[in-house]
Amino acid sequence: MKTSKKLLAVLCAGAVTLSAGAFAACDKTPAHDHSDHLTYITEGFVTHYGKCSEDDYKTESENHTFGADNKCDKCGQAKKIDVASVTVAGEDAVKVGENISLTATVTPANASEKSVSWKITSGSEYATLGASGVLTGVAPGSVTVTATADGVSGSKTVTVVPAAYLAQAYVCIDDTGDGNTAQVAISAGASDTVEAVSKNPEVATATYADGRLTVTAVKAGKATVEVSVGSDKEELTVEVATAGLTYEYMMSDGGDEYIQVSDGTERTSTEVYIPGFRFSEEANEGEGAYLPITRIKSAPTADETIFEANGGGFQDSNVTKVYTGDNVSVIGGRAFGKCTALTEVVCGPALNYIMGYAFDSCAALTDFDMSSVAELKKIGRVAFTGTALTEFTVPETCESVGDAAFQSCGNLVTFRMLGNIKLLYGATFLNCTSLQTVWLNKSVKQIAKDAFGSFTSGGDITIEIYYNGTADEYNAIEFTNSSWDFSSALNPSRDGCTVHYECDFAEMLNPAPAE
Repeated sequence: MKTSKKLLAVLCAGAVTLSAGAFAACDKTPAHDHSDHLTYITEGFVTHYGKCSEDDYKTESENHTFGADNKCDKCGQAKKIDVASVTVAGEDAVKVGENISLTATVTPANASEKSVSWKITSGSEYATLGASGVLTGVAPGSVTVTATADGVSGSKTVTVVPAAYLAQAYVCIDDTGDGNTAQVAISAGASDTVEAVSKNPEVATATYADGRLTVTAVKAGKATVEVSVGSDKEELTVEVATAGLTYEYMMSDGGDEYIQVSDGTERTSTEVYIPGFRFSEEANEGEGAYLPITRIKSAPTADETIFEANGGGFQDSNVTKVYTGDNVSVIGGRAFGKCTALTEVVCGPALNYIMGYAFDSCAALTDFDMSSVAELKKIGRVAFTGTALTEFTVPETCESVGDAAFQSCGNLVTFRMLGNIKLLYGATFLNCTSLQTVWLNKSVKQIAKDAFGSFTSGGDITIEIYYNGTADEYNAIEFTNSSWDFSSALNPSRDGCTVHYECDFAEMLNPAPAE
């Protein structure tokens, strides 16, 4: 009688408790080996089931016999290799809002089940975990991440640290003379050790307490405060500005927001430090933000439409010293005109344009420091007329120097024109009675006849000219009439000057040390 395979499976499954020896051989003729007729019936990995023949329903339970290839010699079933361990590896910390990728290593390498499931087993409020082991920081705290394969687990603890310990990277306060302060929030765990140290305590001091950094103004200038949270460090830039200045929110034609600065009625200090940024409540659609201070406002004038018709600069003020700020790119027209007490100006790196009359009649101005300026493009007309400068260097980036820019600078002895200037306008050095040395770039193609000279005396100029071109290039320069009518001005004669040709300006500026 034939029996269905389904029934056979049931019979076989029911026979698993029988002794293998009970059916070591059958009475079937001819005699046969039991293992020749084994038929595998899925019932897990460990126990191997079989039957003697289709006509004899005697069954017995036998173990798999695995060969060198880890497969059963009788049925081909693969041997199950158990997972021995799971190890989780990766970075020990992740910042809030950032990700790290954790990895799980399953041993042995040939384990039958290698797929890994991930889970945060403690601290789930501090991070989130992706299916592939990517951990994202949510809030400062400690997180335990567990990886499991085939019932075997391994874990790793990761610390979630603040993304930025400081709530901001910049703060500006005014020097009121009585220790004006500002506070900045610091994100740190309850057990974290927090320290705050000012690297420039002469400008601003710093203290930390209860999650907040307090910076206190000492005097105008810039300071760096280093904040340590555990082993990590952040820096806060602090600028102490001159109190009493006026700041105006502006927007360019292109939609860029910025601030321009001018004098204020509340200013008492004669030294003016303009910060790089200032907070404006009008910025970012009224939410407020720190904006760059890019312009020193022009002073009012009635006769020249190039300047604004209202507002103020620092014209006619008692200012003695100025730092123009890290982001000021334009010093407006007449911004410091007639500041007769002004002796020193230190320009910030962003300065691009000195407008006309900017320092006109600053009779005490002797020091104009542009050593940090990266790309000055233009000096406007009458910009330094009547100042006490003894020397001046136009940087290589400059493309234009306006007419009468240094007129009546009676103390000016040395002038270096390194920029790509093509035209030396009328009255540029008119009445510079002490001028002895001029460095002239070969880019100059035209010189106005009244660029040099005096209103009151006649004769040829007698200056030394250092020229970085050839004699032929110098002799090709055209001397032109200008719109100025100075009939008694000296007309520069090539024969009246001592000219040094093919000068290496770089070498002259940085001479080799004497042996």
